[in-house]
Amino acid sequence: MLNVKAYLSEPHLREMIRGSVVGLVVKVLAAVSLFAMNVAVTRYLGAAQAGLFFFGFTLCTILATFGRLVLEQALWRFVATEFANRAFGRLHSVYSKAVFWTMIASAILTLGLWFGANLLNHWIFKLPGFAVVFKVMVLATPLMALFVLHAHALQGLKQVSKSMLVLSVFLPVQLLLLQALKHIIRWQPA
Repeated sequence: MLNVKAYLSEPHLREMIRGSVVGLVVKVLAAVSLFAMNVAVTRYLGAAQAGLFFFGFTLCTILATFGRLVLEQALWRFVATEFANRAFGRLHSVYSKAVFWTMIASAILTLGLWFGANLLNHWIFKLPGFAVVFKVMVLATPLMALFVLHAHALQGLKQVSKSMLVLSVFLPVQLLLLQALKHIIRWQPA
């Protein structure tokens, strides 16, 4: 017969079980917040405008990937190494450089696409009203790039549940809070 108490006394197993439970809770929270964001956006904007929103959101996610310059994997590796070596000065230096270069690259990308949104829509997408939506949404690209960069830095610090929160929960929750704020101040789009 399996002795559960002795089985759970293993510290690595307890850590794995605790991590799995926290991961499950974060994943459920992420699914609920993403669903709530989808419902709120669709109810507020309507089907056609919500389609433009989600298309713009997808494009900004792709752009944020380019804006990160593939630094997230290197950041994760170097943060984990410097954290394990207790070299906090080098850890901060690596982190600061990754944030700096991500902000520079994503800001250049954002400005280029903001100024080229009308041409991009005219020549490629051909969606009525999308240029205005894209101009607004592309401004979030540097922040989206930083979200992912911070999440990978947290993974390097062995803060996986916090990393999952940053990647999966914070963005939908922020959009929901902005939606609630709009209702509080009775703002109406033009």
